[in-house]
Amino acid sequence: MAGLLANRPIDKARSDADDGGPGLPRPTATAQPAMFAFTSQAPGAVRPYLLLGAAPHEADYMLLKKLGVTHILQVGKELRPTFPDRFTYCRLALEDCEQEDLVGALPVAFAFIDAAREEGRRRQEEAEEEAAAAAAAAAAGA
Repeated sequence: MAGLLANRPIDKARSDADDGGPGLPRPTATAQPAMFAFTSQAPGAVRPYLLLGAAPHEADYMLLKKLGVTHILQVGKELRPTFPDRFTYCRLALEDCEQEDLVGALPVAFAFIDAAREEGRRRQEEAEEEAAAAAAAAAAGA
């Protein structure tokens, strides 16, 4: 499983869910109990800044760039970053089993998500300041 963070709002129209939650793909008839079968071409939006996807989504560079993904939270012992030089990763090497302490890993995941959101806010503010400065310079020169 990969949590993908975009530093811009996600289009909710891409949601595959009718009533399974905002942006979460619905389980298919062939899915095992309590498991999501990711059959969509894009990850689902959990929040305006947070996507929930699978390994094939994390491996699709063009899709990640199109969605504005900047940070990737990987959860799975067998997973490795596909694009470590292009995205910021946090890897939680957890087994997919009942005995695994998922709750104990949540503080690390939440801290990574919060840091990514803060970085996105800073970048947005800088872009707005640069745009305002450019507009003021253009107005002064006109």
